[in-house]
Amino acid sequence: MAEASPDFLVEIHQDLARKWKLHGAKIEKIWRSMDQKTRLEAIKAGAADGVVLKNPSDSSLGNVHKFIPEWNTQEVAAAESDFLLDMLRYRATKTLEDQYHAGFNGRPGDYELIVHSMQKKNLRHKEPFEDCYTFFMDGERYGHSYKVKLDKEGTLKAFGPAIKAGVCVPQAVGELVLTRQTYLLQCLNIIIGDILDLGSKTRNTKNVAKRTLDSATESLAKMGIQNSTKADLPDVISTAADQSSALEARLDLLRTEPVALEHAVNCAFYTRPEIVPDERGRSMPSLHDKFISGAVLDAVLGAVKNAATWRYVSRILDLYSTETDKALKATVAQELANICNQEYLRCQNALKRALATSLGTKWFKRLSNGSDNGVARLAIKGDPTLLLREDPLLHHLLRLCQPDTTATKAIDWIQQLDGLRQSHPMDWERLVSVAYYALGDLITIVLFTQSLGQAISVPAFSRKKGQQFVAESSKLETEMNKIKPELDLTEFAAPLEMLLEPGMAEQALKKLDDFIVDKSGAQIGFLYEDLISGCVQNLEAIKENSSKGSGDQRDAFVPLPAADTATTAQAQIQQRREKAKTRPTQSSTLAITTPAEGTKAADKDNIETTEQSAEPRVSVKGTTAKTFATIFSKSEKRSPITWTAFEAAMGDCGFAVVPKQGSIYTFELPSTNVAENDAGLGKNATAAGDNKGTVSHSTGYSSITTHRPHQSIIEGYDLLYLASRLRRRFGWSASTFEVSS
Repeated sequence: MAEASPDFLVEIHQDLARKWKLHGAKIEKIWRSMDQKTRLEAIKAGAADGVVLKNPSDSSLGNVHKFIPEWNTQEVAAAESDFLLDMLRYRATKTLEDQYHAGFNGRPGDYELIVHSMQKKNLRHKEPFEDCYTFFMDGERYGHSYKVKLDKEGTLKAFGPAIKAGVCVPQAVGELVLTRQTYLLQCLNIIIGDILDLGSKTRNTKNVAKRTLDSATESLAKMGIQNSTKADLPDVISTAADQSSALEARLDLLRTEPVALEHAVNCAFYTRPEIVPDERGRSMPSLHDKFISGAVLDAVLGAVKNAATWRYVSRILDLYSTETDKALKATVAQELANICNQEYLRCQNALKRALATSLGTKWFKRLSNGSDNGVARLAIKGDPTLLLREDPLLHHLLRLCQPDTTATKAIDWIQQLDGLRQSHPMDWERLVSVAYYALGDLITIVLFTQSLGQAISVPAFSRKKGQQFVAESSKLETEMNKIKPELDLTEFAAPLEMLLEPGMAEQALKKLDDFIVDKSGAQIGFLYEDLISGCVQNLEAIKENSSKGSGDQRDAFVPLPAADTATTAQAQIQQRREKAKTRPTQSSTLAITTPAEGTKAADKDNIETTEQSAEPRVSVKGTTAKTFATIFSKSEKRSPITWTAFEAAMGDCGFAVVPKQGSIYTFELPSTNVAENDAGLGKNATAAGDNKGTVSHSTGYSSITTHRPHQSIIEGYDLLYLASRLRRRFGWSASTFEVSS
């Protein structure tokens, strides 16, 4: 039995008090409207394996009945009983010391119940805690223990009044009391969320489709062991642009779809490094409401940073392809090498967190004395080679997490994973969805790095050269992590499922946006946009500077201007506030909130679609129009579509379906159509009374790459994401398509 944490106990008691204050009346109404069957569903929903005591004396769960006998289905779920409500109200409104002395409705207090279990049920703590005493008095030191080292007789005499009052007890007893209080308050915190979830009639019900085997293996298939085609620069530029578009689509979903935000926050919350035990086996209590606000920041900041990173990569690849200045190209190449390394490490860390909190729990430790940009670091413990025969899947995944596994070395392990996927496909079902996401992202950057090296001469990673974007984005991330503890979004996001209630996600993002402006001087979207524009301007300045040097100097790497490290944090914040006054009224394209009515982001370099007075129409079959109407539907109850229906619809619009390896497919207009119709006219495209228009809505794009989903069904989050991709890539909407006469 681990030593209980009084600080954690105090925090979850505060969580319960806040939840009851915010939702108490609603909880009472919902609970009283539930029949016994629904009440049973609520109490079992948050229990391990759905198992709860049947009655107070049920010993089937070991010592559970000795600690929290009242948490049983017989009493809690009884029809028309207020037993749970009385317990909730008492525990949420009374102090911990009050609960220590007395229970609700005349029941014994926590101390008395534990003493009874010790006397009648042989409950004991495995540690003796000699000469140690625990105090149960309200205040900052509630539940803390002390060891008597000197003058034992005198110290015990001083403790006399507290011992007589029953608030100072041997630690072997005190630990049991703390354990009881912690267990019970955790149960009550959890059931509040389950009651609100079961009883909500207004909660957003769009399903978030979990990323399944195919969505993880799409990138595995892209590794293409048999495909030896060498990538060229246009291919790499197109890949970067497509990835940038995909990540901006994800960001757009986070700010517009509550289910997408709740899903992202859930993943961030339950994979936080603090959950993982450190070198000495110590876990930081972190699975309570105090950390939900930070998880919201992590999820949103991660989406913004990822979109910004790939936008910058896309921008400087374009710069590289159009410039002839050798010094500029050398500097851009070094910048790209370092960004690829940074992105690889980010994806590697994400895979570590996903595995450390699921399949690989026993194989990771948290480093208590190390952090990356203010975030705790994880490391593998033990030798993964021991798993090679016993669990090859976990072995290969752990190999990808090792610090000496670079992007180049990762290719071999990824190819071995692909072989394992083909020979033992069912084994992959052990991976949780968040691990699929992380693995897919890791493979994506490995593949991109490989293609980049085939297309241009890429230097090795350098800690001294080409660190402009890497250094500045890391500084910005560290700045956000420093202010994270001050953020409080529990009003909208605790329990986590509250984000699905009408207006809660929008208000949470608005408060987060205001918080960042207050602490940093600007909206997070503008912070990253300014970072990108500043880095690009510095790169462009190299051409002018290098032209003034000698021939040898013109061909060499040119260092970028050093950041002004002398500027204090407060001065930097003030500079940002002054700059904000001169900005146009339009929103940032990387904003985390939806634009206010009447404003529109208009940066043509960053947005793939443009509004036109006469929106193009595409004349299609009735079945095709129905398919796209489903994809672009605004309904929360949108129906799923089959992959076959989507293929047929794209074909009807003039796109050729080009299967790649695995589940990857590219839909592209034939080159003759592109040439004839100004980069994107499909065979059936018409425009507002005219026979000439563009399927791509004048975006200039004539193809899109996506993956066939698991079981060839597109639904939930995948359907939302597909609609966003098509909208951004081609400018399509539900009104784009009309049935041909």
